[in-house]
Amino acid sequence: MGETRYHGANLRRERIRVKKALFWVTGAVCLGHMLFAMANNGQGVLLTSFIDAFSLSSGAQGLPNAAANVGVLAAMLLAVPMAARTGKPALFAGGLALMAVTLALAGVAASAAGLILAYLAMGFGFGCVDTCASAIVADLH
Repeated sequence: MGETRYHGANLRRERIRVKKALFWVTGAVCLGHMLFAMANNGQGVLLTSFIDAFSLSSGAQGLPNAAANVGVLAAMLLAVPMAARTGKPALFAGGLALMAVTLALAGVAASAAGLILAYLAMGFGFGCVDTCASAIVADLH
């Protein structure tokens, strides 16, 4: 009788731990998508500043956003093999870190090429996050 009560208490603790982990992982997935959306929308708002700071021609004004999309595509192609080697959570965390670092680098870019490379890397990070997030959420829910 006493052992059953002990087992029940452990089971309740385990359920609470799983619910907390589910909450934090789901929150991280949402925050990762919000970070990329902020960066992408910020690029549109800051386009005038980019044009002035880097003397961008009309044809070059869309390059940062295009570079981000190329990064996303590259990550979507490479994320599955990378996740197989590192695991989904590690690739997800690495993608989030890459997005955060490259967002900061985009803010201090000294040239248009630096800005475009930062957006390319940011897109790659988001592609990793997006690919892993879907799989992680599917595993948890």
